Amino acid sequence: MKEWSNVIYHKVKSPFIKTCLNLGITANQVTLFNHLITLTFGCWGFSRGTHKGMLIGLGVCLINGFLDYLDGDLARETGRLSKLGVWLDSGFDVIIQFAVMGAISIGCFKMGLSIWWVVLFFIALGANNFVS
Repeated sequence: MKEWSNVIYHKVKSPFIKTCLNLGITANQVTLFNHLITLTFGCWGFSRGTHKGMLIGLGVCLINGFLDYLDGDLARETGRLSKLGVWLDSGFDVIIQFAVMGAISIGCFKMGLSIWWVVLFFIALGANNFVS
């Protein structure tokens, strides 16, 4: 049984890959665009400390997940797998994890959550990266 998100992704990825190919967009460009959008709009939304901001951040993170898979599929489709692309993708993923978690923490603190929860967020994130 496949995950529903995987099924949806495989149904909608082809038009995006074709569009990227027609426009000459590379996988590395998708990676950079993805992380720029997430680091700006996603973190901005989460850090606002409002329910609307959290929903904006969540929406941006959903787009991030889609584009994170798309860049790899685009690289495989074009045969342009590169060490730089792998480094950019994995390096930015770690940066985004900490930036988004920091933005969520700031937003939760603005919403009245204790500072100890913020500390716990970062301990959990560090433990997650250590395990993975």
